[in-house]
Amino acid sequence: MPLSVGGFVPGDADRAAVLAAETALLDPAVRADPARVGPLLADGFTEVGASGWWHKGSVLQALAGDPGDPAVEQEMAVHDVRLLGGGDVAVLTYRLVRRGGRGPAEQTSERCSVLARTAEGRWQLVHHHATVLAGESGSGRSGPAGDPRPA
Repeated sequence: MPLSVGGFVPGDADRAAVLAAETALLDPAVRADPARVGPLLADGFTEVGASGWWHKGSVLQALAGDPGDPAVEQEMAVHDVRLLGGGDVAVLTYRLVRRGGRGPAEQTSERCSVLARTAEGRWQLVHHHATVLAGESGSGRSGPAGDPRPA
């Protein structure tokens, strides 16, 4: 799965680690392996989108059945990685354009992820929201972690 992050320069190691955690969750090879996805999601993880509310267990179950299409090309345009709470909470905002694969020819969404640093120092996704832009290709529905498969 080709993923282009564009010209965003994280600026420091924390922002780079936040971006690395998010991009890992977009990788079908990671998504296909619960042992790799599980540690990236906080135990209280939630996601909201057109397909409804998701939690860690429902995401892991859905991805085990269909981790996504490795033929999809994705282009990420990062708006901001903002550190809050003394640097232990991050809010990542970005636009994602997906092309090819089994879904719509092209789909653009605006996304927001909240991540928290664990006691061990790694970043976990606490909450995610993705909105398919009006007038864009696709049904407007999305599955776990913003995957455009109908849910």
